[in-house]
Amino acid sequence: MKYAFGNAQHIGRREGQQDAFGFSNPADTEFCAHAGFVAVLADGMGGLEHGELASRAAVKAFLDTYQTKAAEESVPDALTRALNAAQDAVRQVVADDGGTTLVAAVLRETELYWISVGDSALFLRRAGELTQLNRAHIYAAELDAQVLAGALTREAAQSDPQRESLTSYLGAQRLEQVDRSLRPMAVAVGDGLLLASDGLFKSIAPGNFPARAGDAQEYCEQLVAAALAVDDPDQDNITVLMLEAAQEASVVEVLPPVTVKRAGRGIQVMVAGALLVAGVCAAWWVMLSEPKPVVVAAPGRQKGSERFDTSQLPEIHEAANPEPETAAPPPIDEPEVSPPASGGGKR
Repeated sequence: MKYAFGNAQHIGRREGQQDAFGFSNPADTEFCAHAGFVAVLADGMGGLEHGELASRAAVKAFLDTYQTKAAEESVPDALTRALNAAQDAVRQVVADDGGTTLVAAVLRETELYWISVGDSALFLRRAGELTQLNRAHIYAAELDAQVLAGALTREAAQSDPQRESLTSYLGAQRLEQVDRSLRPMAVAVGDGLLLASDGLFKSIAPGNFPARAGDAQEYCEQLVAAALAVDDPDQDNITVLMLEAAQEASVVEVLPPVTVKRAGRGIQVMVAGALLVAGVCAAWWVMLSEPKPVVVAAPGRQKGSERFDTSQLPEIHEAANPEPETAAPPPIDEPEVSPPASGGGKR
């Protein structure tokens, strides 16, 4: 199986970059056969320095740990083990002052698995329709549930100052909520998987994402450009990754960051460019000396069923596989949401 992917990132109007991301090495075909191709994105919180440290530590620990997956270990268990390692790494670098979201997706052949904590999003783009597969761990879910129960007015819920506060994130003393898929979701050639920090989908509502143009890399850049076109004076860091099963074999070279000039502003974009090569090409591969995260600095923001480690993952939401395989993803049951913990809000 060949995998296509892209990524784009921008600092927005922030002083620094608190988003980090990485990919595994799709050139390692033996590992991909049982572990798939992995993408991970983390969005730091807790002030510039701590947010950057947290997101980078999470991405590195997650990918390093997932890389140790044995053939007999299931993908969901390996993802959970990697998430535990990321939680430990974040706690070591920021203690109780900061943290990060994390969303990771694994594409193995035409099977999709994911795991997430916080409010970074995983979207499926199928036949022009966009569906969010994971759920945001924010206090708004509890407020909206109170509205439905008649215990709170919609106006009060919408105006609550803690509405966007995270109720679960890496770096907290206890992870309150974790989403993961225990069974694979079927994806087809032509389906696009988008991982995004909230700097993208809070600038442009997902229903207003532009139609895809070009390959995965070009579409990531298009999404970032569309978010910047909103010209929000408080624009957060933006990071978007894309994965898909590819029809054509290609060779990929990871390029250094380039600066693209748009409307008088520099845009730091990390490009994983796809170069089509003539001749016989049996696999998609990356020019990397060893599998490691591609962590990019580019500005930042704040954030307020089976368990691998019950002390760290007390509540796990397990997403079901949609039936039939071509159906849209099923609705996700509402979680039990606690009020946001101290330090879990957007700052």
